[in-house]
Order: sequence, then C-alpha cells, then structure tokens
Amino acid sequence: MNSMLPISIQQYLNFPEVRNFIDWLETKLDPPGVFKHSYHLVKANKNWECNCLYEAYENYWWPYSQYCLVQRKTLSGYSFKESFAYMSDLAKLFRDAVSANDAKLTSSCALEMLKWGGVLNFNRERILEMGNNSPAYFKRIREHLDLNRVTLNSREHIFINSGFTKLYFLLVDNFIMYDGRVGAALGLLGRMYAEENSLAEVPPLIEFSFGSGKTSGDNQALPNRRDPSNERYRLPEYTGNPERHLKDNIKASWILKSLADQTESRFKHLPISPPLNERLTALQSALFMVGYSVSCPGNNGKSIQPRNVTAVSEMEKYPFVTVGRGYRFRVDYDRERDRLCFTYPLKSNGKRRAPDFFGVSEVVEICCYLERKFSGSPFPLANNVEKLNYNNENPGLGMAIRSLPGADVLKAQASSYLGPYLMNLGVFELVNSRPTTWKLVVDADAVGVILKQKVDDNTVFKN
Repeated sequence: MNSMLPISIQQYLNFPEVRNFIDWLETKLDPPGVFKHSYHLVKANKNWECNCLYEAYENYWWPYSQYCLVQRKTLSGYSFKESFAYMSDLAKLFRDAVSANDAKLTSSCALEMLKWGGVLNFNRERILEMGNNSPAYFKRIREHLDLNRVTLNSREHIFINSGFTKLYFLLVDNFIMYDGRVGAALGLLGRMYAEENSLAEVPPLIEFSFGSGKTSGDNQALPNRRDPSNERYRLPEYTGNPERHLKDNIKASWILKSLADQTESRFKHLPISPPLNERLTALQSALFMVGYSVSCPGNNGKSIQPRNVTAVSEMEKYPFVTVGRGYRFRVDYDRERDRLCFTYPLKSNGKRRAPDFFGVSEVVEICCYLERKFSGSPFPLANNVEKLNYNNENPGLGMAIRSLPGADVLKAQASSYLGPYLMNLGVFELVNSRPTTWKLVVDADAVGVILKQKVDDNTVFKN
C-alpha cells in the first residue's frame, strides 16, 4: 500500500486482505470456543474470560458513577446496557449542543464523557481552552470524519488521543472509540489472522497499533500488557504518534461497521438505530474487554525491542546524566513512531529500569504545560512518588508529564531523565541543582522542531 495515497472507504474495504480479514473476524464472533481469551482483571480483582467475541461483549465491565446532564441525577453502573443507555442520551445532547452553537453545553457534555471514560485529566484543560470555539471545532470534526467521505492519510489537523476518540464516537456516526485496549485487541486479531494463514507479516492494511497499559510496583519491569507482538510478528504502538492513531481509528471504524452490517452472529439481533449504533458499539466493547491484556505468553517475560530503534548494547556508554545523583542514561530516536526512547544501564543490584518513551508531540505538550503554568519563571522537578500518585504534587516537570493522557506515576518519574535531556538540547536552562529547578528558555511550539533538528544533525547521542 502506498502510504501517501488517499484511500476511501470503498477502496479500503475492497482490498482482498481487508475483505478476507473481515470474513475471518466473523468466524470469531460465534459460537463458544472459536476465540478463547483470559486474564486477571486487576481493578475488579477477578479472572475474566471469553470463548468467543460475543461472550467478550456479554462480559463487558466498566464501573462508573457520575452526574448525568440529561437525567439531572447521579447514575452508576458497570454493564454494557447501562453504559450504552447513558452514552446514547449524552450523544444526542452533545450533537444538539454542537449544532445549536451552545458552547457551554458542548463543553459540559465533552467533560462528562471524558470523566465517564476515566480520561478527564489533561483533556479537561484542552476543552476549557476552546471556550466559545468548541462548537466550531466539533462541527469541523463531524464534517471531516464523516466515514463515507474521509480518506486515509488526510492532512487535516485533528487532535486525537484515548480521550478525544470518545468524544468523536459521540459525535460522528459509526466512529468507534479507539483507545489502547481496542487497538491491542485488533492488533492481537491481526496477528492471529497472520498466524492462521501462515503470512510473513501482518498485512499493513490490517495492522493496528496499541496503546500503553499502566504498570506500577513489581509489574513495572514486565512487558506492556497491551502489546500483542510475539517473536515473529511485531505490532506498532500509537503512543506519541497521533497520525497513526487517527488512521487506525478510521480503519477500525470501517472494518467494524462492515462486520456489523454483514454479521449472521448473535450481534445481528442488536439494533443499529441512531444516534449510536448499538451493534457496532457492542463489537467495539467486546474488543475493549479483550484488549485489557494481550501480551503474548511466548515473550517469557522479556520486553520486545521496539521496531526501528537503534539497539543499545550493554557495553556502550550511556552519554547523559541526571542532575541530582548522576545516573547515566541514553536517548534514541524512533523515526517510525516519532518518539524518544530512554534506556538505562544495569544497576549495582542487577536490576535495570524499564525503557521510557516520549513521543515528540508529548514533549511539546509537556513544554506547553510549563509555559502556561510558569510563563518563563523557574519550575521544579517535583516528582515525589506519593504526591504524583494522588495527583497533588506541586506543579512542575513531574506533573507536566503526569498530565499527559495515559501517563502513570512511573512515566512521571522519568522527569529525572527528560529534564536533563532537554537541558542538554538547550530547551531547559538549569537554575538550581538542589533542589532541581529549570527554566523553559524557548517557545514551547518550537520544541518539536528543535528535537527533529538535533536528530537530523546527528547530535542526539552527544553529551
């Protein structure tokens, strides 16, 4: 597939590998035994399993409790039926608010959906910054993401993350929520399709990217549970690559809508009436449950080297050092995913910190946070574990990272390494080493250009 070629829905669905994949997915919907998957669902403290994708939908579990703008009372639940009824009411109100140019109600609906999805952090600020322009933004999105007209590789600027995909789901007919879990499930299914058909690789047209799964404590050294890769088939990650995320969201919406329309499984008994397509949402929700954990047992607890990132041997020196304790580290640039990979040497106790990843766009967002909060004044490292865990740490580099979508405490702790690296590039200026404070000395919007320039100048590895 020519990655620069704009592909329409008709063209995409007519590719043989796409058509064959949709037909193959149909065989995994029913009956029991055609698709077995299980894991321990930590938040519910129970084992979760399914024997087909319809059972995955039946076993949907997402607890929520919040005030409903439509019914004007607090609602709670955890089943698919409860969530779908709630989202259907909210979708109608959200669409009406956008059409009526009601900025206040538009923002309120968006914030309510983000809270339901557990992705209010960081996204809340973006919604509030839209102010009176929120209806205009969402009108543009509704027009551009019309699935019958949008093409792959469109250059239209659309913000996308695991929060905003939920807003577009409410707004745009048949546009699914594509978060890290849905992407992980589709990546797993694409890998299984390639395995069953003895393919050399997962066909690019049905290769789907996954998002990061939160890890902490004793689990932080384990592979990302959302990574469906194995030794033979490697799947990409969308974290730090919004263009990939949006493209895969569109592809997934086309595929699942086609599957929902043609299925003869039990899913066909679910209605498709607007504003939300229940049959399509049920398919998406089945994937959401599968994608909680898809890490391949064949990895044997070993992290898989990211694709197209320069391998780092144990004998090579780590050229960068932290400000406080002088811990050494290395930074490589992954061109395909447009992100920085931070790696670390073995410690004296024989342990090694797991790699940290920062998309170039994430680094820009971090600097934008610091620019808004400090306006050129010094800011602290501020990465106390306990305070970061409860989101009550003082504003600083730690909270700037913690505010990113999907960022956990472990990623925020990488501020000890990101700060010195940006200082080395001239983005930060060290003000004090004890306690560590810096100043942002360039415009936040220029940070992406600076990072790319350093890579192009081959200075990314220099100390």
